[in-house]
Amino acid sequence: MKNHCQNFIQQYQNITLLKQEFRFICKKGLETKDPEKVKEVKKELERRVKELQENIEVYLDQTVEYLDEKMTRRSKRVIIQLQKALNEGAKEVGEESKIIGEDLSIGYMEEDSIELDEEGEIVDLFLNNTKITSLDKVTLPNSLKTLYLNNTKITSLDSVKLPDGLRYLDLNNTKITSLDSVTFPDNLLWLYLNNTKITSLDKVKLPDSLQRLDLYNTKITSLDNVRLPAGLERLDLADTPLAEDPKKIHALRAKYPNIRRISA
Repeated sequence: MKNHCQNFIQQYQNITLLKQEFRFICKKGLETKDPEKVKEVKKELERRVKELQENIEVYLDQTVEYLDEKMTRRSKRVIIQLQKALNEGAKEVGEESKIIGEDLSIGYMEEDSIELDEEGEIVDLFLNNTKITSLDKVTLPNSLKTLYLNNTKITSLDSVKLPDGLRYLDLNNTKITSLDSVTFPDNLLWLYLNNTKITSLDKVKLPDSLQRLDLYNTKITSLDNVRLPAGLERLDLADTPLAEDPKKIHALRAKYPNIRRISA
């Protein structure tokens, strides 16, 4: 399988080199004012680029097989979708796209960016600190328990179906401004929204299962119109406008005595 991984990388690099060669030859052809030569070279290079691009999916699938022999085909499809999302995100921020094992460190399982259960299904995804900007085209597996998206440029989860079994969701330091259209799974335990641009949770339905809600360093001014879950044990409101109002914090503690710790 290691050879498959190396072959994929080589093919990926070949396409980049071909594109550079194409631009160079075309430039030379134009300088010599020989349009026929440019046309001929262009046709040949387009054929070769297309051929290599058609092989990318095959080599990508083979690379994924190299990741872990126990991984199910469903898990592999998720990783392929994630790889495409990472590449698109890199393009959006003006950086070169990466291959598996670089930007998303799943080329080698020991780097712990992805965790599998005994059946080979994905249970934990660590996408933090990657170039990913969207999960709209990614079908997250039902087996997923933990999803880390902190320190990314993710702007929305409106079109993302969060798996029913998801327990931990980390959106710390993302570009998300609203969760009004997000449906949270009934089994979610922890939700990290620290350092986001969220200003209100008035239209957000928090699951009854939620035990921890972190809103540190957000623009939250009030939770008066929010129904906090009965099982909520920890609420972090430090460095928010709401925390600067002692009366509101006192009212929250009185209204929700079940919350063991409210940081303000």
